[in-house]
Amino acid sequence: MSEAPPRSEATPAQRLLGVALMVIGGLIAGLCGLCTVAVAPYLLAPGPGPDFVQSVLIVLVSGALPTAIGMLLFLIGRKLQNPAAAPLIKRRARPKS
Repeated sequence: MSEAPPRSEATPAQRLLGVALMVIGGLIAGLCGLCTVAVAPYLLAPGPGPDFVQSVLIVLVSGALPTAIGMLLFLIGRKLQNPAAAPLIKRRARPKS
């Protein structure tokens, strides 16, 4: 069996950039997520205001999209900080035929 080549360690600049991206991404995801959770019930509640479809679109565009971007920044920062960690996306092994 052949061993995988050892992964390189992160340089101090990569670690700093990784930590910065993790902090920024965590703040974006956390604050946008909390705001979405706080505002979504008022938008989706029945009553005067935009209809249900418009409310869902407002919640998705103004809340879920920035939250997803923040989570992506966090994951990229984590990968930059520790490149020897597990991959962000695990791929399934294809069955041999």
